[in-house]
Amino acid sequence: MRALRSATMILLVGLCTAALAMPIVAAGAGNSAAAVYPNPFTEGTVFQLSMPNDARIRISVYDLLGKPIRILFEGVHPKGNYDVPWDGNDETGKPVIPGMYICVLFSENVAVKSVKVIKIAA
Repeated sequence: MRALRSATMILLVGLCTAALAMPIVAAGAGNSAAAVYPNPFTEGTVFQLSMPNDARIRISVYDLLGKPIRILFEGVHPKGNYDVPWDGNDETGKPVIPGMYICVLFSENVAVKSVKVIKIAA
């Protein structure tokens, strides 16, 4: 279990180098871009998603240790531009503590894009 968590953390930290407006290369898709606002945030933030084609995706939030915090979307996402909100809560509805979080876009179970978001105390 520890080796899996370490591998997950290394993967997430490696993905953090992507800038907010870098292209997303989703499986079977062309270029699109993602951004997040506001960042840092106190009560919630919005991830902007541009899908060039329909694709099966998952958008998940993790803490810096690689612990899953919340799945924001999972399923087939249609072509187009969308806002994906995160209210700053975990899967149980409890607000997360202030700190840095990583939102990762997976397409066909491959991490294709990540962005760092920072929650600050209100």
